[in-house]
Amino acid sequence: MTETVFALGRGAWLVGRSRFCDYPKEALAVPEVGGFADPSLEKILALRPTLVCGERGPAGPDLPAALEREHIATYFPALVGIADIEAMIEELGAKLDARDRGKAIADGVRDELTAIHTRVGGAAPVRVVFLFDWKPLVAAGPKSFPDEVLTLAGGENVVTSGGQYPRLGPEGLLALDPEVVVDGSAGAYAEPPDVLLRQTPGLEALRAAKSGRLYRLASTAALRPGPRIAQGVAEIAAFLHPVTP
Repeated sequence: MTETVFALGRGAWLVGRSRFCDYPKEALAVPEVGGFADPSLEKILALRPTLVCGERGPAGPDLPAALEREHIATYFPALVGIADIEAMIEELGAKLDARDRGKAIADGVRDELTAIHTRVGGAAPVRVVFLFDWKPLVAAGPKSFPDEVLTLAGGENVVTSGGQYPRLGPEGLLALDPEVVVDGSAGAYAEPPDVLLRQTPGLEALRAAKSGRLYRLASTAALRPGPRIAQGVAEIAAFLHPVTP
């Protein structure tokens, strides 16, 4: 949401952000009001907002309900697919008096995704796992927006059960044996993916490890359900289907 507000040209209107909102860099100057699962109602109310936006997530319905009791408008859509992200950009644009800008951004996302599909659509899907943590192993699961990101990038998610963000044991990952591992731990670990993989006994036997197809995301674009999502898809598509010079 924070990225979308700035993309819409309304960054000056933003009075609060979560501790995870770090893009663009201008967002870091905005006061912090807690995290995704532990927002502070007291801090939010102290900023006297007229609209509070966020993704429907682990905080559940309690925060929007508490804000609405204080007569503060809320916007907490469920962002579980790319279409949801595109709709959010347009709807938030309408709420922030930037309807045309919101439509232009959403159309741009659609155009970029179409271009990626044109490039990788004819290739065989690459079996891939998208990890968000290594200790324990946490992966993108089915019916999550990262799962759709993998599909749009020309991948086949090897994780097909366990919920949207399941934990995997080393044996489970070995059984799935992906061709590619994408590290989306967002800078949580200083060690590169190959070192992290070797720290878990047995994972050296993964097909991805043997072929050296372990990749760390250079940006958070693929991790954020916002206006940079097509850039994130393009980054992963380059891992899965590198262009031959």
